[in-house]
Amino acid sequence: MKISRLWLSLLPLAAAVLMVPAGAAHAAPGGFSVALDAITVAPGQKEKIALLLGTLGEREQPIRSHRLTYTVDLTAAADLVDLEFGGFPIMIIAGDDESPCERSGAVLSCAVSGIRPVGGELFSMGWFFVNPTATATPGATGSITVTAKLDGQAAVTSTSPVRVAESVNLAAANTSLATSAPPGELASIQPRVRNAGKNTIEGTVLQLGIARDLVATDASNCWFDVVVSCVFDTPLEPGRTYGLSAPVQLRPPADAAGGSVAETTAQWLTMSEWEDVRSMIRGGASTAGTGAPLTLVPLGASAGLPQVDPKPASEYVELILTVRGKRPNLAAVAGSAEIPPGGRRTFRMGMVNLGPGTLRPDLFTNNANFTALSLPHGVKVAVAPDRCFRTIGEEAGWIWLCWPDGTARGPGGQTWFTFVLTASPTFRGGTARVSIEAYSDPIELPAARGDNTVRVRMR
Repeated sequence: MKISRLWLSLLPLAAAVLMVPAGAAHAAPGGFSVALDAITVAPGQKEKIALLLGTLGEREQPIRSHRLTYTVDLTAAADLVDLEFGGFPIMIIAGDDESPCERSGAVLSCAVSGIRPVGGELFSMGWFFVNPTATATPGATGSITVTAKLDGQAAVTSTSPVRVAESVNLAAANTSLATSAPPGELASIQPRVRNAGKNTIEGTVLQLGIARDLVATDASNCWFDVVVSCVFDTPLEPGRTYGLSAPVQLRPPADAAGGSVAETTAQWLTMSEWEDVRSMIRGGASTAGTGAPLTLVPLGASAGLPQVDPKPASEYVELILTVRGKRPNLAAVAGSAEIPPGGRRTFRMGMVNLGPGTLRPDLFTNNANFTALSLPHGVKVAVAPDRCFRTIGEEAGWIWLCWPDGTARGPGGQTWFTFVLTASPTFRGGTARVSIEAYSDPIELPAARGDNTVRVRMR
């Protein structure tokens, strides 16, 4: 069974529960808060995306479904931008992507039922397409106010800034940033950027979507939070290409499993775009590096009109770090499963790392394999673990997929998931299937995958 890479976007999302602005949102009793992305657009830009998030003050256990009602008030920015509901991420909302919003003048009124917090904390309330109006001019500012209620509790509000920016064209000059190294050793990448437009770009930011633990560079003009952002105030002249004064150094952990791959992207941002990103990080603060800067210029950019690239696709470049060395072997494991007709039993299943090397799903894309469970006809899941969700398999029927929690697993390390199963009164036995499924390139060699499936007789 092949798992779509679209699921990859949900795993970082579950880890990014800290990405809500402090001070911008007012929390209701119980700690619920809400925030819409800060928005900077250029005249003529098409369908910029803004994400609306809600966050619980404490992790919910067990995770349950909720009802959210909210309004998006564009009154203070109606002459600058228009918003249209775009959809929900898969797996977070039961149902389709029909808009839950109705419009009255400059106010969108929305209601969502069946929403479950990712990781027990984060609600993805949908994304919105943002389009500038015909009258939007660079330098103009406004704001959007969101008011929300969770399960009918007291309302919470947040206000997000809206800016109209000067249009620029910032482009990554590399086609790929692929590198490799043995465990514990250094690898280098040398990103380059080009000003492909007609306006001078006043400052730029290199944003690496890679875990801090894989970055050896500790430059003082680089900031570390959910991503790594290196800030340069050098003006980029039209038509010119720029490189770093020194390469960015990456280093996999000394015990990383051979064949591990961290596959992500690097992006060049304008200073205005980076300010929008930073505004969505709790506290608005990051940790700066302590080493020598990558360039000799000070942090910060000169004041002037905000700038944004209305066609940001050219800003991205693929970033891949591969660990060289012997690959590990993984094995599916499962407990016994005696369940009588009409009965109710617990069932444990998971995977074990047979080594060599340590699996680090928080660092490497292909270390976070799913464990899949399919059940015989007549057996259903009554209670599922928090990190498991139900989907339809290629061979029809429901399959439960469970992902690891990000904890490192060395040789012999196991990951277990405990279900509560029920059998129908007419159940007369069948076979359950537990398997290890990769949603990116498998870390194992083909010859090592013979133990990736185990069949369990249920009777």
